[in-house]
Amino acid sequence: MTRKQAERITGLSIREVPSDPRQHAYIGVNGDGVALVAGRGWSPGEALKKLVDNNYADLRKRLAIKQKHKCWECGKFGPLEFHHIIHRSKGRVDSEENLIGLCPPCDRRAHGVRA
Repeated sequence: MTRKQAERITGLSIREVPSDPRQHAYIGVNGDGVALVAGRGWSPGEALKKLVDNNYADLRKRLAIKQKHKCWECGKFGPLEFHHIIHRSKGRVDSEENLIGLCPPCDRRAHGVRA
């Protein structure tokens, strides 16, 4: 993964930060200059992938809390699947504006799979 890809996926500005000389470390910074997420790895690609994965995990937690663990579609309380409004294949952006938490049956319906 490249820095440009990580920036497109997260919507954050990615900066390399000093680290152990044998490792690479990056932080994702929002428009206000606040570091929101980090990733570290033995190669730049590994560190950037970890940063993207960490960002997505944090985003899912925030959305579950924001939605009070209820499905955005039917309101059912329970485990949520996170659905991209603009699909990953069409320019994936991991942001609160582009993700919704759906219960598994509603997520399957959103993907055109019969429950």
